[in-house]
Amino acid sequence: MLAYIVENGFHYLFIQYSLIFLVIYFLSGIKKERSYFLWSVLFISITPVLYTKINLFTTGLVWLVAVILTFVYVKKINFALVLTSVSILLYIFASYVSSLILSLVDSPLSSGVDTLVILGSMMYLFLVFILKKITMIVLKKVHITERLVWMTAFLSTITFISYFIIIIIERFGGESSTMGKANEFFIVGYGLLSMLVFLVLLYSLQKEYAAKEKQQEMIYLKEYTDQLEKKHTEMRRFKHDYQNILLSIEEYIKEQDLVKLEEYFYSKIKTASTTIEKNDFKLSQLGNLKVNELKSILANKLSTSQELGIDTEVEISERIEAIEADSIVLVRALGIILDNAIEAAEQIDNGMIRVAFFRKLNKLVIVVVNSCSKETPKLFELKKEGFSTKGENRGMGLSNLEQLVANTGNVMLDTKIDHGVFTQMLAVV
Repeated sequence: MLAYIVENGFHYLFIQYSLIFLVIYFLSGIKKERSYFLWSVLFISITPVLYTKINLFTTGLVWLVAVILTFVYVKKINFALVLTSVSILLYIFASYVSSLILSLVDSPLSSGVDTLVILGSMMYLFLVFILKKITMIVLKKVHITERLVWMTAFLSTITFISYFIIIIIERFGGESSTMGKANEFFIVGYGLLSMLVFLVLLYSLQKEYAAKEKQQEMIYLKEYTDQLEKKHTEMRRFKHDYQNILLSIEEYIKEQDLVKLEEYFYSKIKTASTTIEKNDFKLSQLGNLKVNELKSILANKLSTSQELGIDTEVEISERIEAIEADSIVLVRALGIILDNAIEAAEQIDNGMIRVAFFRKLNKLVIVVVNSCSKETPKLFELKKEGFSTKGENRGMGLSNLEQLVANTGNVMLDTKIDHGVFTQMLAVV
C-alpha cells in the first residue's frame, strides 16, 4: 500500500520520512536539535534519488540510518532500535488502518491518494501522542530495566522486518486486490497482537521485579531483626557488666581507696561510656522512623558502618509514620547511597557518615552526608553512564541512581561535593 502512495509522487515520500524523523526526535527527547534536524533533512532530501535506484528498499535504508543517527544522540543501541522501529511501525500501522477505513467508505474522495496520506498522517500523529502519554504513565509505575529495553528492541525490530518483507512481497508480487486486502488485515492484526504481547510482557516483568524487591525487603527485615537480637544480647551483657562495675566501686568506697577508684573510673568506666556514646546512642533516633522497610535498611547499613570504624550518626527528631512515595524505590535509592557512602568513608582516616530525616514545607527530606577523598572525581564524571569508583561494570554509580529516581514522579535527588564532603539529598514532595 505504501508503494502505491510513493508511485503517485515523491512529495508523499518526503512527508512520510519527515514525519518519521520528527517522531523519533519527539519520543527520544534529543537535546542537540539543530544537528539532528540538519542530518535528517540532508538524508531525506536524497531519498527520492535513492528510491529511483533501490525502490522500496529505501525504507530499509531509512530504518538503518535512523538507528545510527539516533544512537549518536541517545548513546544506547537498544534504545535507538526501539525508537526507530516503533516510529516506522506506527506509520505503517496507521497507513494500513487508514486504508481499511477508507475501503469501507463509499465516496469518490476515499479512493484518492491525498485522502489516504492525510488520514494516515493524522492517525500516525494521534498514535504517537497516545504512545507518549502511555510511556509517561508507565515510567512512573514500572521499573524500566535493561532487560526490558532489549526485549522491546528485539520485538519491535522483528516486527519491522516482518512488515517490511510483507510490503516487499506486496510491491513485487503483483497487483492482486485479494492479496492486498489480506496483507492489510494481517498487518493491522499483527500490530494489535504485538501490542498485546508487549503489554503482557510488561506486566509479567513488573510482577517479577516487584516479587524480587519484596524478597529483598524481607532480607532487610531479617537483617534488622538480627540487629535487634544482637543489641538485646549486648544490652544483657552490659547489664551484667554494670552490676560488676557497681560492686567494684562499692569495694573501693568501703576501703576509702580514692586513688584506685579514680584510676578505675578513667581506665574502665570512662572508656565504656565513650564506646556507648560512639555507637548505640548515635543510632537511637532510628526509633522515630516507623516505616519498617526503610528502618531495616538504615539499621543494617549504619551498623555495618560502625563496625568498620566509621563515625556514624542518624538524626530523626520527629516521628515519621509514613512516606508518600514508592517504598521500593526509596529502599533501593538509600541502599545505593549508603553503600557508596560507606565505601567512600572507609577509604579515608576518621571517616564519617551522617543521616538525617526531617520535614520542610510539606516535604520529607532525607540527607546523607559522608566524608570522601579529596581525589574524588568531579560530579559530572560520577554522573556518566556506567561510571563506578569500583571499576568498570562494578558498583552503582550516580547515573543509575538518577535514573531510578527520575522514574518516580514525586522524588527529587540533589547531589553536591564540597571540600571532601559528599552530600546527597532525597526530597519526597
